[in-house]
Amino acid sequence: MLALLWIPVLLILAVWVWPRAFTAGVHGKVACSLACPRHECDIGEPVQLQIALINRSFLPIPFAEIRVSLPPPLSFDATMEKSRMTFGTYILSRSRIDIAITVYGQRRGPATVADVAIQMHEGFGISKVYVSPPEPVRIAVRPNPLPLPGLRPPIAMQGRHPLERPLFPDETLIKGVRPYEHRDPAHAIHWRASARLGQLVSKQYFSATEPNTAIVLNAQTGDPFWMSVHGDTFEPLCGHALQAAREVDRAGGRILFATNAACGARTRLVVDTMPVLRIASLLAHAQPLAAADFGELLRALASRRADVPDQILVLSAYESPVHTHLLEQLRRQGKRVEVVRAPLEQATPHGEREEVSGK
Repeated sequence: MLALLWIPVLLILAVWVWPRAFTAGVHGKVACSLACPRHECDIGEPVQLQIALINRSFLPIPFAEIRVSLPPPLSFDATMEKSRMTFGTYILSRSRIDIAITVYGQRRGPATVADVAIQMHEGFGISKVYVSPPEPVRIAVRPNPLPLPGLRPPIAMQGRHPLERPLFPDETLIKGVRPYEHRDPAHAIHWRASARLGQLVSKQYFSATEPNTAIVLNAQTGDPFWMSVHGDTFEPLCGHALQAAREVDRAGGRILFATNAACGARTRLVVDTMPVLRIASLLAHAQPLAAADFGELLRALASRRADVPDQILVLSAYESPVHTHLLEQLRRQGKRVEVVRAPLEQATPHGEREEVSGK
């Protein structure tokens, strides 16, 4: 009977000693890391977050709870907004576990995954130990292209015969390939490249009449430019910009992209000739915040008159009288300026459209 009395005493001692020993042995010896193999994705595209828990102590961890909260551009569900997830696991002594979580792009914009909370206890829940949060991971979600009603895509005249022009490139030389479209003739299919890529691609030729276009995205919504921010108005403009860039690239033209929106590490103006993938990347990191006045952007375009294409597409929700005067100066230079406006009161996927051709 006396031996049986020692059993509850030992249990009480175990409950009293084990939590304190667990806290002393595990505290500061468990590390967490957060990684992501990709830093950009499309809306609805899956991206994996990798969480690693490393136990450097000689004691096992019976229970570890991980709570992850996602910023608004990301979700745990591809069809609905789900920003929180909690799950538990255990870690053996001197071991490591790797956890892969799939997240999806929910809306356009940059996102920073930093809200990761990890707590552990000895199995009874008496003594809890918290792990320092890992380094944040940044993921940018690219916008969905939104078509512009009535926008006429440019058409490139692709040559088929050699031309004796010393000032222009030979229009029979192949510039590259692009995905095959139903309107492409059979002789334009690049069969060898199609066999290597596993899909039909068409040839693109050099042309003296390439439909180069300048796409100008204005993030300013008030005067002064830093006074107001309208995110719901800026979102459809990003979709229109990406759709216009794809149309120009499909037609074989070059794109001069210019914006005054704050794009990641770029805090001032962006004016450069770039491919569609880079434009989509900039739009993924763009914030609905103007880093400079729209007039400064228009003056930068006017100063590069020789480099600016004749076709200029302006996506904007606000223009002051000074901005309107600068647009008229571009038209007087012979530029064909087309303005697509999104109302500030209510963001709609289709903005108002105005077209004015220069002489």
